[in-house]
Amino acid sequence: NLSTWGKFPLIHRWPAGFRLVNPRSARTIAGMSRLLLVRMSSMGDLIHTLPALTDLARRFPDVRVDWLAEEAFVDIPRLHPAVDQVIPIAWRRWRKRLWHPATWGALRACHQALNARRYDLVLDMQGLIKSALVARWVRNTPLGGYAADSIREPLASRAYDKTYQVSR
Repeated sequence: NLSTWGKFPLIHRWPAGFRLVNPRSARTIAGMSRLLLVRMSSMGDLIHTLPALTDLARRFPDVRVDWLAEEAFVDIPRLHPAVDQVIPIAWRRWRKRLWHPATWGALRACHQALNARRYDLVLDMQGLIKSALVARWVRNTPLGGYAADSIREPLASRAYDKTYQVSR
């Protein structure tokens, strides 16, 4: 039930990454069938997101998780058994060759891959403008992320349907 989804904090930042905190959030996540995590780079950031995914999978074993990651780091999310599909994005390569026709074809293909499945929630765990913009490519899906004073790029929080206050 996504109408009550925003009433409870979903994640909390720990030194080792992110973890689920409020057991009452189970009422909202339990009804979800598919979640897209957006954590594109860097390698250490992806690794620090794995404990949150472990907590999520343990608490909600029926939720299917896909992960959007930079093409150079797609092997990291694939290591986690809870990840169904890793969707590669070539942001670093694309920004160097933005006006090349092949880049625009690859952008279209990534957009289509993001919309090939229906998600109940897109969760931007990166908190950057680039990740918020890419997360918005997923149509008709609520987008969650950090509150403006919880991230390095506060403008990114304007793209989220629901924001979460997290201590730095």
